[in-house]
Amino acid sequence: SSGINAEYGGMNYDVGERFQSGCETCTCYGNDNIHCEDRDCPCLVNNKILFHGDTIEDVGGLLVYQCMDGRLVIEEDHRGHGKLRYLTRREVMALEERLQKRERALERERAKLLKLQQ
Repeated sequence: SSGINAEYGGMNYDVGERFQSGCETCTCYGNDNIHCEDRDCPCLVNNKILFHGDTIEDVGGLLVYQCMDGRLVIEEDHRGHGKLRYLTRREVMALEERLQKRERALERERAKLLKLQQ
């Protein structure tokens, strides 16, 4: 390093330069000194934002997922598999599909109830 800029993630930055790293904004202070604000990424599930630490329950309540810095992780597994892990993209898509089906079913039930009340 030349002493006036800094290297981060394989890129060189000038003093005072600001850049994105994930969901964080980082600033170069020179002499290989970079500071990034500590901000976790949200998760997007069925066009709904889950913030870091928020949980969502799967259909049937056997699994509870938690948003961990932009990725869903299995927080609670009531099926007997105690291991917590990040979901694959395919698993996230399957979860979204199950949640959408549940929402559509709830909408149909609400519509039926409204008809009955009229």
